[in-house]
Parts: sequence; C-alpha cells; structure tokens
Amino acid sequence: MLAKASLPDWITAAAAVVACYVAYNALVASTRAWVGPTEATATIAEDGTVTLKVSYKNAGKEPALKFGDDWSDDWAATIDPSKNNQPDLFFDACQSDGGLGRCSARAEKWQREKCWDRNVFQNRIALPDFPYQHVKTTGLKISPMDSNRIVVVQGCFVYKSDITLLPEHRTSFCHFYRVGQTDKVMQPCPVANDAS
Repeated sequence: MLAKASLPDWITAAAAVVACYVAYNALVASTRAWVGPTEATATIAEDGTVTLKVSYKNAGKEPALKFGDDWSDDWAATIDPSKNNQPDLFFDACQSDGGLGRCSARAEKWQREKCWDRNVFQNRIALPDFPYQHVKTTGLKISPMDSNRIVVVQGCFVYKSDITLLPEHRTSFCHFYRVGQTDKVMQPCPVANDAS
C-alpha cells in the first residue's frame, strides 16, 4: 500500500513545478526574438515637408521569422496653447488633424485596428542585433514655426519566434515630435506602445 504524501512533500513538489515554470519563462524571455524601435526622428524642411526615420532592431537572441512591418500612419495634430504645460498633454490638450479626435484616442484606435487586428506578415527575417532603418517622406506638411503643432508616427512589427511556440508576436509603437524642440528625436507617445 502506498503511503500518503505529507503536506510538506506536496508543497515541495508544487514549489519545484513553479520553479521550473519560472525558469522556463526566463529562458524564453532571454532567448526569443524581441523586435522594437530604438529611435525615431523627425526633420521638417523650410517648406514644411516632414521626413520621418525610425530605427529598430531585434534585441533578442534568435531571428524574428515571418517578419513584417507596417508604417502606414503618420499624422499631425494641434496642441491647445492654454493647456500647454499639462502632464497629460496627449490626452486632453491635443487634437489630431482631420477631425479624428484627441491624439490619445486616435493613436489607440490605430494600434487596435492596424496592429493587433491586422496580419502584416511579409515573410522576411529580422536578425538579432542588426540595426534596421525605415525612412518615410510623405505629403505630410506642417508649419516649421508653429510650436503648437506635433507630428506623430505609428508602426507595427509582426513576427514569429520559434522558441515561444506562439503563432505570432506584435510590437506597436507611437512617437511624436513637437515643432520647435531642440533636437530631431521623437518622444514615445503615452499610449499605443506595447509588445507581446
């Protein structure tokens, strides 16, 4: 007849299972592909033409397979000068052009509809630690003198990482540049930046 395991034996066994699970997840997180932006810049010419450049890389240790990217949204917005110094500027004091609502709502909508709910696989490979760049010049124009204007760029990376056994991983990003700031480096938006 088998003796019943005492409570400490069950606790020890459960702790061992939890430790194995945590160790496996740590291994996966440290080894899998992780694709994301490293820097975004905006340059505004004298005629107001905006040129955006986003640098990105795979910071993981394995290639990102079936890699695809989508850079389909760049847009401009106006900041309400009466609310200029509020910390929640992107939420309450920023209206996107074209009557598309507050900046935060527009950015979140793009993230949901164009990144999380869209298949953008392009069957490419993003190698670990290799620096990639994407430059985008569009018809987007804004006054290079109006400090109440911002430019926003949003994008999405979709890829597979074999070690995780998941069908896909997604990284959405949103960066903005305020006209008149001293450098070209765009700041991360307070919304629509996420990775799975």
